[in-house]
Amino acid sequence: MIILPLLLRKFQRFALAITLFLAFQVAAFAATSLSEIKSNVEILLQGGKASEAWLLLEVNKDSFPEDAEFDYLLGVTALQMNQPELALPAFERAVLLQPGFAGAWVDLAICYYRLGDAKTAKQLLTHVEENFSPPEAIKVELNKAKVMVGQAALLNEWHGEVALLGGHVKNANYGIASTNLQLTSISDGIINVILSPDYKPRSDNALELRAGATKRINHASGAYSDVQLGMRSRQYGTENDQDFIDLAGNWTYVSPLRLMPATDSVISLTARRVMMDGRGLGAFFNIATGLRKYYGRCTVTPNLEFEKRLYEGDGQYDADIPWLGVGVDCNHERYSMAVNYRYGFDQAHGNRPGGNTRRQELMLQTGWQINPSLHLRGTVYYINNQDKEGYSELLEYNAKRYTHRLGERVQLNWLLPYDTKQRLSLQIEFENTDNRSNIAISRFEDTQVFMGLHYKLF
Repeated sequence: MIILPLLLRKFQRFALAITLFLAFQVAAFAATSLSEIKSNVEILLQGGKASEAWLLLEVNKDSFPEDAEFDYLLGVTALQMNQPELALPAFERAVLLQPGFAGAWVDLAICYYRLGDAKTAKQLLTHVEENFSPPEAIKVELNKAKVMVGQAALLNEWHGEVALLGGHVKNANYGIASTNLQLTSISDGIINVILSPDYKPRSDNALELRAGATKRINHASGAYSDVQLGMRSRQYGTENDQDFIDLAGNWTYVSPLRLMPATDSVISLTARRVMMDGRGLGAFFNIATGLRKYYGRCTVTPNLEFEKRLYEGDGQYDADIPWLGVGVDCNHERYSMAVNYRYGFDQAHGNRPGGNTRRQELMLQTGWQINPSLHLRGTVYYINNQDKEGYSELLEYNAKRYTHRLGERVQLNWLLPYDTKQRLSLQIEFENTDNRSNIAISRFEDTQVFMGLHYKLF
């Protein structure tokens, strides 16, 4: 019981001695002129004593309340201490007191860069280039900062992600529901044909890799461009002839309309290429233009599209599809909802079975941010296709084929709690598809379940 008070008294004496030593050290460097303070700070910084230099400046700051040079010294010292949050207000005061202080502008840009705001840093460096003619020494620092900030801005303006998922597919080969096929003939009536078991649905496990990147480019007068790149690759365990790679790119330009309040004009270009089993399946191109009208938290987007499909496989027919569509998108705090509908007329090149096709597509998407770590997304889609001509004289007496496809998709993302940067999440997906038709070979069902990890690269 007696030892503890004795130790406390000794610790208090030791702390007092350290405090007095630091005070004497600061007093030794204390000066009344800025030139002396600057000289002492430079000596300390060169000796790797940034904390002592900061303490010296703190002791003397009341003597220089509105001095840009003194604030600049504070900022430089804070950066040497690797504390940009302390340097930021000092540099801001310096350029406010002396707007022509080019060196302070450059270091202010570096400060923003270290705080993770590369966009503001880049703007400040551009301001220095356009408005100052700094001496050669500062030009060197300016060029170094441009390279450093430019590299960071490139990554900060791009957002990238990658996902690796494994799952099970119920109908990996798109097998038809029945292998008992009835051929019809006006002269011979109905002929029953038993198809090979190869046409039956077969399930398989699959591994899927996805990667994507997006970037927004701001233009004058509030306009901007969004660039999107995406890749999806699936490898099956046994159904290797169904392996595919899907590559896509999109550019969208949005510009406010001066004559129509709360309205943007939108133009979009999309290119996509699909390869299956190591061979090219087709290339698809789309150009769309329309308006985006804002109503509070919602937008309404009527648009016109033109799609061109160029197939590479045998038995495939190129096609042109003009589309007329409209979309409604609403966001409210943790909830979002989007409805999109489009009507198209698929015009085939060549003598395609069924000829031209009328197409209708309806999609409903919802999102729910259950909590900061858990996000749920649901999609329901309906596709209706109607051929203009008979599909085949041997199927349903040459009836015009129609198909009704109904699909449901659910996706759950959970940010893993041990990832402090909140980049890694567990992703679970479920999708069910039911394709019905009056032609037996166009009927199929499929259910897919995938689970894996999703990571935000930058």
